[in-house]
Amino acid sequence: MILNRKLKPLLLCGILSLTFSDLSAQFSKRDLAGRYSMNHDGWEGTLVIEERKVDCTTNPWCDLNIYYIDSKNNTLKAAITNVSKDWQHITFLIGFPDHRQQFSGHFFSWNKNLMAGTTDWRDKTYGFFARKQTTLSIDPNLVLREAKFKNVYELKRNLNEDADGDQDKIIKRGINGEGKVEVQYESGKIVIYGEGSTTIITPEKERLVMMHMEVMDLVPPIPDEPEMNEWLTTLNRNMDDIVNHLVDGDETSLSNYTQALSEFSSAERINKGMKMIGFLID
Repeated sequence: MILNRKLKPLLLCGILSLTFSDLSAQFSKRDLAGRYSMNHDGWEGTLVIEERKVDCTTNPWCDLNIYYIDSKNNTLKAAITNVSKDWQHITFLIGFPDHRQQFSGHFFSWNKNLMAGTTDWRDKTYGFFARKQTTLSIDPNLVLREAKFKNVYELKRNLNEDADGDQDKIIKRGINGEGKVEVQYESGKIVIYGEGSTTIITPEKERLVMMHMEVMDLVPPIPDEPEMNEWLTTLNRNMDDIVNHLVDGDETSLSNYTQALSEFSSAERINKGMKMIGFLID
């Protein structure tokens, strides 16, 4: 698979507070229905899960219809192969033009609109994530976080423009020795993204520091379970590949990335790695 530079990792702004009861959030069949913006290893599309008015006689999810719309707006057939009893895990097949591909997804406990997991293709495992775009009910807290999230990306768009309003071309992306994303521009400007602040070094070597909201963690604390740890390890490996692609194979950046995350748990590593990936993307 070829990684698409348009990969847009999911970032939410705010501070996440979880209790044990949050981790045990109850799911239902109704929570699965919706349209999801989906990205599997850089391939973008829309996954649709919808309820049908039919009587289920074979399995509890037989009244759920699923299909996939690719980036060229082609609708592809799909099929659900299993849903866990707690409705939080789903496996499904998508019929691409030249093959059928299986996906195994896990819905996040703290936000039922988010799903992440793995997919197998040609005997290799890749990561994927999906985010519900339309829901049956709108969470006002989610809307508030989305508004803050939009402000962060507005900041990034402004940083990419020079004084005349023209787009300032990025010539290099990397990760420095402090574990921070460093982006160099054609004009000579350097932007260093850190958690809670962004440092801008102008072509004239002036140093400006801009404070911004902390990026919310994607993965909440989870129990230490062998299957979950295996899943997190696989996702971390795929994130390593994404970073490798975004820094164009720069060995120094890759070494700094690995070193910066080495002391953290798998879940913490995903949270911090995804934030770095978010800053590395155009």
